[in-house]
Amino acid sequence: MVKEKVAEATTEDKTSQKTTDKQGKSQEDKPTTDLRDTTKEQDNKFNFTPISPAEQEAKRRKLWQIGLVLGGMLLAIVVLIVSLVAYSIGYNLANSNSSADDDNIVNVEQSSDSSQESDIPDEALAYQSQDIVGEGQIPDHYRGTGDDAQITVVEYADYACSHCISLANDINDIYNKYGDKVRFIYRHYNVGFTYSGVTAKLAEAAYVAGGEDAYWKMQDQLFNDSTWYQGAYMDDVALDDKIRSYADAVGVDGQALVDAYHDSANNGIDAKISRDESLAGQANVSGTPTVFIGKESVSGTADAITSKLDELLG
Repeated sequence: MVKEKVAEATTEDKTSQKTTDKQGKSQEDKPTTDLRDTTKEQDNKFNFTPISPAEQEAKRRKLWQIGLVLGGMLLAIVVLIVSLVAYSIGYNLANSNSSADDDNIVNVEQSSDSSQESDIPDEALAYQSQDIVGEGQIPDHYRGTGDDAQITVVEYADYACSHCISLANDINDIYNKYGDKVRFIYRHYNVGFTYSGVTAKLAEAAYVAGGEDAYWKMQDQLFNDSTWYQGAYMDDVALDDKIRSYADAVGVDGQALVDAYHDSANNGIDAKISRDESLAGQANVSGTPTVFIGKESVSGTADAITSKLDELLG
């Protein structure tokens, strides 16, 4: 009985040992997985391919180049937008200022139909004859009666002023109606348009080249030429050609007209314009057209001038 139990125990031990040996052998038969192999498998999942430092530097340079190109394009777009905005603002401002100038250059007396007495010195509105201005200087230009005039009308105007142009369109009828009783004097007053100074010099150049008759013909030409009012740019060559274009209408030699224009510092032109400006200052002129009948400032319109002259002449 005891022997049988011992034999059974022995048999169980052997069986257990075999099982353990099998398990150990089974464990030994399994291949060992290397950590580096696992890492490689994970890297390959992302398709990562190592690149050399030279290739990395090349990629960086390419990215910099692309960045510079995009930055340059962005800067160019910004500059273009700023330029367009600036041009738009400048254009609108120029138009606004031009409109404002046209409104402001009209003498304040034009807002009223009634004439007003001007507290100005007598010499400011007196006729500047040749005896007064001196030899070699340019006297006042006038139409109508000379020293025997009952009334003197003095107009300060600018050939590039739209309101002066409007008055000029009607002024000949006034000259014709009152010319035997009234002396109409024209003086320059520069209100700052592009060609204000140029046209004043050009009118006086006609006088230097062809006398009083040429002066008034030139005045008619200047007031009827929209070039000066529009203010389009002309270089020196184009301006000289423009001056010559008036020669036939004015009745003078074209080159003589150009020469007189350019010699304004020596032939009395600059002195005449300067004197007109000085007299305007004494008369408190601040815009164009400003018209004085005697010492009264009246609205610079044909109706206002005619009305006042009718009143004074009965």
